[in-house]
Amino acid sequence: MERDRYHGWPVLDAGGQHVGDVDALYEDGHGRPRYLGLAAGLFGGSHTLLPVDLVELDEEAQAVRTPWTRARIKSAPRYDGDEPFDAEMHRAVRDHLGRHVARRMDLRVRQDPLERVFPAGAVLIH
Repeated sequence: MERDRYHGWPVLDAGGQHVGDVDALYEDGHGRPRYLGLAAGLFGGSHTLLPVDLVELDEEAQAVRTPWTRARIKSAPRYDGDEPFDAEMHRAVRDHLGRHVARRMDLRVRQDPLERVFPAGAVLIH
């Protein structure tokens, strides 16, 4: 995946309304994208994390379509990069966005949450 491919793409809520823009891509240690970062906070110092496998990446429109309301996205757990992205953070994101939507993620979490979500060497790509 090209590292800057989704940078700047608008993020749309379930009603198609603009919520923000992608400004970070979180990859696992194998270079696979796991989360898109949507700038959050007054100065954009933290990110609202959107699991890549739970959103639609609309190549034609160059937009990220989500199944969540604006309020649900804006109130999601934030990640500022200072703390490790561990199973607890992954679980908080999954729980907030709804287990009915996140079931596909559970398969990666059950056996070894730390290694399955972000193995050693995971990187943040801006």
